[in-house]
Amino acid sequence: VGGFVYYVNDHVGGSDGLLRTISFYSLAIPKYIEYRLHMMLDSPDEVWDQLHRETSQVGLEKIMELQGFYIKSGQMCAANIGNAFPPVWQETMSPLQDECPTRPFHVVQSIIESEYGKDLNEVFSSVEETLIG
Repeated sequence: VGGFVYYVNDHVGGSDGLLRTISFYSLAIPKYIEYRLHMMLDSPDEVWDQLHRETSQVGLEKIMELQGFYIKSGQMCAANIGNAFPPVWQETMSPLQDECPTRPFHVVQSIIESEYGKDLNEVFSSVEETLIG
């Protein structure tokens, strides 16, 4: 049990991170199986188009719910990094490029200081509190 607790704390982000991971995979795993099934069935393009539309939309909703790392992953999809995503996925994830929810500056500051173990001014020579993007 001790090893599991250590792993969850250090590699998954504690109990909150574990719950977020479970939430993500509760969507991702069934969708992965559905995609694999359509590959085995050699489904026609119309079926794939509908699957991409539906899955990208529920994926975007899950990303907006979970935020953080998941938003960054969705942004990579929207930008088609690695040339791995169909156009409908890129289009669906495009709001993540410039319509993401923001966090108050004090929250961002505390995260940076916690991660670096230093005062914000020791990490960066200057920081603007006003959002620019």
